[in-house]
Formats: sequence, C-alpha cells, structure tokens
Amino acid sequence: LTDEPQQIEHFNYKQELNRKLTLPSILGLSFSVMSIPLGISTTMYTGLIDGGAVTIFYGWIIVFLMSLCVAMSLGEMSGKYPSAGGIYHWSYIFANSKYNLITSFYCGWLLLIGNWTMCVSNLFSGAQFILSIFGIIDTTYHPHSLVTLFVFFLLVLICAIINLKFSKHLDRINKVCIYWTIYTVLIIDILLMIFSPRFNDLKSIFTSFDSSRSGWPAPIAFIIGFQQGAYTFQGFNLIPSMSDEVKAPEKNITKGMIYSVIIAGLTGIIFIIPLLTILPELALLLDEESNILPIEVIFKISSNSLIVTLLFVILICGTIIIGGIGVFTVASRSVYSLSRDNGIPFSKFWNQVSINNNENDEEGDGDYSIIPKNGIYLTTIILIASGIFSLFSTSAFNAFMGSAINCLTVSNILPILSSILNKRVKLKGSYFRLRSLGYMINVLSVFWSFFLLIVLSCPPRIPVNFITMNYTSLIFVLTLMFISLLYVVYGKNHFHGPLVDGN
Repeated sequence: LTDEPQQIEHFNYKQELNRKLTLPSILGLSFSVMSIPLGISTTMYTGLIDGGAVTIFYGWIIVFLMSLCVAMSLGEMSGKYPSAGGIYHWSYIFANSKYNLITSFYCGWLLLIGNWTMCVSNLFSGAQFILSIFGIIDTTYHPHSLVTLFVFFLLVLICAIINLKFSKHLDRINKVCIYWTIYTVLIIDILLMIFSPRFNDLKSIFTSFDSSRSGWPAPIAFIIGFQQGAYTFQGFNLIPSMSDEVKAPEKNITKGMIYSVIIAGLTGIIFIIPLLTILPELALLLDEESNILPIEVIFKISSNSLIVTLLFVILICGTIIIGGIGVFTVASRSVYSLSRDNGIPFSKFWNQVSINNNENDEEGDGDYSIIPKNGIYLTTIILIASGIFSLFSTSAFNAFMGSAINCLTVSNILPILSSILNKRVKLKGSYFRLRSLGYMINVLSVFWSFFLLIVLSCPPRIPVNFITMNYTSLIFVLTLMFISLLYVVYGKNHFHGPLVDGN
C-alpha cells in the first residue's frame, strides 16, 4: 500500500450489475480460475518428460515468483483505474494517444479470446480427467472422442445453468472454492503419505533430473518444463472484469489478484512436495498405461487402493466444477464489458443485462441478482462450437487451447509496457504502489511474458511429427490476423475505448 494521497479514477458507465462481492469472494474466484490441483494434475506429463522432480518443483517456484511480478504490476493499475474493462482499458489509458484505440481493441479481443479458450481448455481437460477414471479400473479403456465431447458439453451446461439460474449463490461458491481446494490438497497429501509403500529421499526430490525422454538438451528441457506452471498460473488477469460487482474494487480487485497468486503458489508447493516424495519411477508413469494421466497412475500405485484413488479423483472433479463456474463467470463479464465499448459486433444485444428475481424476495430484501444474460449465452455458444472442433483434429484443437495462454500473456504485456514507456506517471495516486521497485518489477514482468511466448511454442519432446508438433504459435498468428481483420471492418469505426471521468 502507499501513503501518498490516493486519486482513484472513475468511469462514466451506468452501474447495472449488483455490487455485492467482497474480498473473500473475489479471492476465491481468482483462485478457482487457476484451479491448482487440476492444473498441476493435467499438466504433470510435461514436467515429468522434461526433467522430472527438479523441473516440476523448481519450475513451479520460478513461474510462481514471475507470475507474482505480473500480478503486482497489474495490481497497481487496478488500484488506480478500477474498471470492468481491466487490461484493455489500461492499455488505452497508458498507450500513446496515436495508438491507444487500436492497442486497446487488440488487447480486449486477446483477453476475450484467451478467456473463452481458457474456459474450453479447463472444462475439456476436466472431461478427459473424469473419463480417465475408467482407465484406472480398466487399463485397456480408451474413451471415444464423442464420449469426451459429451462430458465436455455436460460440464459447459452445468456451468452455464449455475451462472444463469443460481447467480445469487456465486458469492458463496467463490468462498467455498478456497476451502475445497485447500482441503483437497491436504487430504490427498495426507492419505498418500499414509498409504504409499515407498518414499524418495530428499536428494531425489530436489536434485533428481532426467530429461532423456524429451530429446532436448538438459537446460532447454528444464526451461520447457515451465509450461506446467505457466498453464496453471493463468486467469488472475481476468478478475478485473468483475470490478462492477465488487465493493471497493480499487482495493479488493488488487488484493484479490495478488493474494490469489500467493495462495496458489503456496498451495502448489504443498501439493507438489508430497507427490514428489512418493513419486514412482518415471518408467511406470511415462512408458506404461498411456491411457491414464500420470497423476492417476501416481494415485493408483501410491495408495494401492482403488477406493482411495477414486476419492482423490472425485475431490479434484469438485475443483473442475467450481473452477469451470468461475472462468465461465469472468468470460461472460468480459463479453459484457467489451460490448459496452462497442468492441463486439451487435454490441447492444450482447451488453444487455437481466434481473434474476428470487421468489422469496417478497419483502424487498434485495435477494436477487443482475447478470449479463446474453453474454452468458454467447459464451456457451462459443464453448460448444469450440468443443465440436476437437472431432476434426486433436493436434489443432490442442494448439487452439494452448494459444489461450499466448493471448492472455500478450494482453498482459500491452498495458505494462505502455506504462513503462509512459514513465509510470499515470499510476500516481493508486491504492497500491510498487514505488522504487516499480520499474524493476514491470520490466521483469514484460521480459517474463515475452520469454513465456517462446517457451509455450516449443514441443515438450523431440523429434516431432505432423501430429505431435506444437502449433500454438501458428494458431496465435491466425488469431492476430482475425483481430486485425475485425478491427478494419468493424473496430475502427465503432469501438471507442473506456469512458473515463474527465475525458
């Protein structure tokens, strides 16, 4: 925090949504979007291939600290300009006046596409994780793509219905997420330590490195292993889209972003160390039972009990549902915010809000919620259409999902880099200031984000073929081309950027 006089900027938008959410709720929402147990579980293959224990543990620490730098950099902006537009509004404010409109438009669409694809990625990974339960029982089981798609559709509909019909309970759901995630990690850790027949020594946990299966030189394999943490530490930059529904957003959005990254980092460490302590030999995880995720092989071997393994999977499935609800919520708010600035074709339709009345609200106690219903409908349509795409090409679909991180990463770069070039002048008076550390942390954030774009474009193992190649960078270039075309035919004549008091 800062002792200098605060000068919080306000925006000229009609307050349409309920401003009810508090810090615990927004912290839980940010935490749920990152979904630590699911993120670590579904991406562990990359860490195991590219070095094993050393890559997983130290890679997590590095990604955690650098993500915290990014969160603090964005927190300064949120503390001065609390807006549902979030990152794309800040890009407009900090960029040179000659380029602020196009910069903001690109940033807004990168944020929105990244939001949608992250939602698809989380729920599709969740569907695959749920179906791999049958692989634990029968190692010859391999789910048909249509079955995976059906489970994905089911998860999408559950998240959509809860956001549409039970939105007044989102505050409670967000708070439950914190407890569910932490207790999930603790229960899994404790039971694994109790049931595991073998334990690795400290030297194996903190110094064991084997990247022979990756084909990469050891240093490069270690760096590529950052992908595991990078795929997990995403989503905190989406939280500002909830600013219209949070009390004192300049304080609570800022704290929510920063605190959630800290809690996620520590929770991940608590989850990872016991897993590495009982980690079976890599040959058992990577060379056998390919139809099962490595994490479920770990559960199966270490617990030596089908019932305990299923308990672990059920606990993580709970984080899938809660995390899916959270990322669905912020995606619909991103649609609402961008359409409010005429950034989406047919904006007047997408930014409409609806009141969900509660039948028990006869006494006028305010037990109702206002939601961007059409934004939720659009998000549902986009997610279902994206899921159908998985039937045509698995590698292209995976690249499409991977490009979500690239979109979110570049959307982080734009406002932070613009602020640096602007000499951080417009941050004066923010609720949260980095002061003398500001330039260093901002530069580290930008460097890390550019570095991450390179890391995410590399395949976890080589040599590659047409199927195993990482097409993330190609999909990202196509995304930029789509946004460019959209700006030419629509954006430059309709999009107007944020409406700040005094503009």
